[in-house]
Amino acid sequence: MGTIFLVTFGLQYFMSQIETLWFNDSLNFPIKGILAIVSGGGIMNLLFSVTATWFTGNFSPLKESAGEKTKVELVPIVKYFLLLSIVVWPVIYFLAGYLIAWQFADVRLFYSGTVEMDSFLSIMKANVASGLYFFQILRGVLWILIALPAVAVIRGSLMRKGVIIGLLFAVLSGSQLLLPNPFMSDMVRMAHLFETAPSNFLWGFIIAWCFGKLISSEPK
Repeated sequence: MGTIFLVTFGLQYFMSQIETLWFNDSLNFPIKGILAIVSGGGIMNLLFSVTATWFTGNFSPLKESAGEKTKVELVPIVKYFLLLSIVVWPVIYFLAGYLIAWQFADVRLFYSGTVEMDSFLSIMKANVASGLYFFQILRGVLWILIALPAVAVIRGSLMRKGVIIGLLFAVLSGSQLLLPNPFMSDMVRMAHLFETAPSNFLWGFIIAWCFGKLISSEPK
């Protein structure tokens, strides 16, 4: 139940809304509205987690779960954790943002006030100076922390784990972009959907692939 809540709430509401706060100078989203979305989403995801766990019968077979242990290889986990959060996620995030979303003139106008297309290098210099790069490192850490419990409980091959985690990242994190909202135009919204769906799938797949063998449940 805890894993279901962490994944659904973390991906669908928490991760998206902390980014809303960062870009709120462009979005002009009321803080009360953000708090309402997060709190309402938390209540909904909690109820969903309890209901899903109950309907699938996973409250009752405590003896089975007690008969398993989680295998953890700590040193490689720390290495992957640092590499993925500091390097891999920022690379995926900024490349997807530049090569997909930033190619739309509406997106450039929305965030920068101009439709001019600066080079990737100059944009990255601005991202480092503004602190956005370091904020994405924090988000990379949070992405991994959300994914690890799911990686541990999903059975099967690394490919299966990767596809499942990738789909969770792509679908849940992008679900709010499917609906029109008054804070960004349809073109900007769809540009972000085209950007985040493949990049988040790739990111989730990489996390599952790297940590799948290092964190797993096995019989005692």
